[in-house]
Amino acid sequence: LAAGLTLIVGVQAVLSRVEPVGGTRVKGGASVQVVVAGQGPQRDASAKSDVAEALAPGERVRIGLTPDAWKYALVVSIDDAGEITPIYVDNGRSLAVGASKEVVWLPESLEFTGKGMEHVVILLSASPITLDQLAGPLRLAFQDAHGDLTKLGSLPLPGEQFHRTFLKP
Repeated sequence: LAAGLTLIVGVQAVLSRVEPVGGTRVKGGASVQVVVAGQGPQRDASAKSDVAEALAPGERVRIGLTPDAWKYALVVSIDDAGEITPIYVDNGRSLAVGASKEVVWLPESLEFTGKGMEHVVILLSASPITLDQLAGPLRLAFQDAHGDLTKLGSLPLPGEQFHRTFLKP
């Protein structure tokens, strides 16, 4: 009995030490890699959604997913005026990306135009999510944050979410 109790306490101690890498991944889980490239060297974007990654003119953003068990991805952005833009969707629904432990790079790179901030939401899910299902909670989160894109929290949607904020040149 004492040995069993010691084993349980030991396992709980080890599990409590698993920390997210870059703020977006638990070992063995889904992750997102966002890279920024332009005239200078390529760099990883900040994994913290409450810190806006400053973009220089002409810099582009590329999104790579390690979906793990998730099979679908939906990517949208919202700007500081509250305008929601679908980025990676398939006929108003999530893209099928397939479950994978390897990085799946989404097609094309993105260039954010205009001024101000842009907040990207990446939603991985087991089944397709419609753009409307994501847009409603995103609008509410925008209102709750009083338009501050660095304060948007997780949305009440099934699946796993990743958020990134960019400051457009």
